[in-house]
Amino acid sequence: MDKKELKDAKREYKRAKLFQETEPAEELARKLRQEQDDAAWADFESSVQDFLLKVKDLAGEVDAKARDLKEIMVEAALQPYLAKAKGLAVVARAAHRAGLTVMVFTGFTLEECRANPLPGVTELLAETDVLVDGPYLADRPERVRNWIGSANQRFRYFTDVYGPDIETDPAFRGQVEFRIEGDILRMNGCPRTLPSDFNLLCADEIVN
Repeated sequence: MDKKELKDAKREYKRAKLFQETEPAEELARKLRQEQDDAAWADFESSVQDFLLKVKDLAGEVDAKARDLKEIMVEAALQPYLAKAKGLAVVARAAHRAGLTVMVFTGFTLEECRANPLPGVTELLAETDVLVDGPYLADRPERVRNWIGSANQRFRYFTDVYGPDIETDPAFRGQVEFRIEGDILRMNGCPRTLPSDFNLLCADEIVN
C-alpha cells in the first residue's frame, strides 16, 4: 500500500469496528498488519480502541440524560469535512434508542453529502430527523426562519417528527447561547435584537 491507501484502509477499519462489521474489520486488520510492524499496529489499534471508548461513553451519556432531554442537536462541527460523522452516527443512534430526536447541521449541501459520502455520513443521515444543510453566507442573512444563519440554507425533513412549522415557530425564535470560558465570552445564535449596552455587558462579563 502507498501512504494514501494505508490511510484510507485505517479509516475504513475504524468505521467497520465502530459499526461492528466483523468480517470487513477482520479483513482490513489482516491487510493492515501486513503493512505495519507490530509496534505500529499496536499503537494504531490502541488509538482505535480509545476512539471507540469515547464514542461509547458519549452514547451512554445520551442514554443517561434522555429523561431530561426532548431532542439532541448534532452539529457537524467537523466542517467542512464531516470527518467525525462516523462517531456522531453512533451518538445519534443512541439518541433514537432513548426516544430523542436528532437535528443535524452541516455546511455541505445534501447533494454533496450523498455524492461523496465520507465514512459515517450515510449512517448519520439515516439517524437524522431534520437536516439543515448549506454553508453559512454572511452576505445573505436569514431574517425570518429559526435555527439558521443565512437564506441559502435549507431544512430537510427525513421523518415526520417535525415539519416546516418549526422554521417560524415563535418558541424557537432568536435563541442565543452564551458560554464563559475563562476570560472569553462566546456567543452562539442569532438574536433578533441586542440591548444598546450589549458591548459593555460583554466586557463586564469578561472582566469579572
